[in-house]
Amino acid sequence: MCFGAAVSASRRFPTGFGWIAVAGGGGSATGALFQIFNGGEVQAAETVVVAASLLIALCAFALGVMMWRADETAAPVALSAAVASD
Repeated sequence: MCFGAAVSASRRFPTGFGWIAVAGGGGSATGALFQIFNGGEVQAAETVVVAASLLIALCAFALGVMMWRADETAAPVALSAAVASD
């Protein structure tokens, strides 16, 4: 949930990705608490945890792709600045 809050607070990425990660973290916490209060393994809780984990993984993958693309566009600028300073 902290990861999602940090992404939402930053202005570098769309805030929707952050809220998706917050929802995934909340889903994981809800599934864990559901299992704790029921005293053992519960299929519904396991399903919620797996779905929330998948949601977080897809969000992290999408953010990684966005970071990679942003790095590709910034690399030529940094390279030309380094060459110009020599």
